[in-house]
Amino acid sequence: LKQAGVGHLAIANYSGCSLVTVQRWASRTVATGFEDKSRTGRPAIFNENFQLQLIGFYCQTSPLPGCGRWTIRWAEKHLDAHPEVMGAPITRSSIDRILKKHHLKPHRVKYFLHITDPDFFPKMEHLLELYANPPQHLFFFDECPGIQILQRIAPSMATEDKQRWLKEFEYNRNGTLDVFAFLEHRTGKVFAKRTFNHKGETFRPLFEKHVKGQPENARLDYVMDNLSSHCNQDFVELIAKLCDVTCPILGTANERRTWLQSDHKRIVIHFTPFHGSWLNLVENWFGILGAKVLHESFASAEAMTEAIESFIAIWNDLLAHPFTWTYDGSGLHEKAIRRFIII
Repeated sequence: LKQAGVGHLAIANYSGCSLVTVQRWASRTVATGFEDKSRTGRPAIFNENFQLQLIGFYCQTSPLPGCGRWTIRWAEKHLDAHPEVMGAPITRSSIDRILKKHHLKPHRVKYFLHITDPDFFPKMEHLLELYANPPQHLFFFDECPGIQILQRIAPSMATEDKQRWLKEFEYNRNGTLDVFAFLEHRTGKVFAKRTFNHKGETFRPLFEKHVKGQPENARLDYVMDNLSSHCNQDFVELIAKLCDVTCPILGTANERRTWLQSDHKRIVIHFTPFHGSWLNLVENWFGILGAKVLHESFASAEAMTEAIESFIAIWNDLLAHPFTWTYDGSGLHEKAIRRFIII
């Protein structure tokens, strides 16, 4: 700014510095350029080049065979054993200080799900439009498979200060079960059933029962994922029967999904993108079910089934409410592109 002819006061107002600071640096750059003045005391051991070399060493993705990342203690031991790497000894406190100075935390991990569906964004935008303008009879369906029936070997108890519950770590396994659930968008009520598998032979009768519980001849919209039982020929035949239309013979899953999504019939299926189950609102309810019921201790499948059915009854009578969808997809496309470029 100074070289462009901007005045000191304007520079101070723009940069947020005091006028004295601007004048000092303006006079210093005339004499020495932008370098700091020499300082008293011992010269720094870890200069800028050393710090950059340490960062390059510590931020390796595979530093040792079979290891994904360093820890500060391991890095200190390795550098002590191999001083030629850095050319100078360094303690773990110095490693920690240099990493903090550059705001680096390579030991931390956060998971993400790579988008592999080429039609992910058109499918997502279709669902967002559906949620913004929901039809009268909109339902969200999904399975929660493989729920473990765990019995703690000791009952839970409260701490002496009553601030939290203590749960026994060890448990006995008593098998698994599945839960099928239909969430009604308008009311938040749930139609759910416990099963022992999520095969098509189990899914189709339950779907038919749900459809027959709705107003006759009303249009019904269902959101579900791309499980094979949701788009096989048997399911196409069931939808055709319930809609009283001719059933086509479709050879591929894509053809069947296209027909199931078509709106020329009474029942319309809206498929989430592959690896896009978070776009299905019933997942919110499954999260509540897991936190309130599934994490408890159960001695048998019957005991867990009774607890699930009791919770569903309480939910529908007292707790049910519409889930409001607020996410509009902002920023996801740009984030996906950035990750794809990195990969």
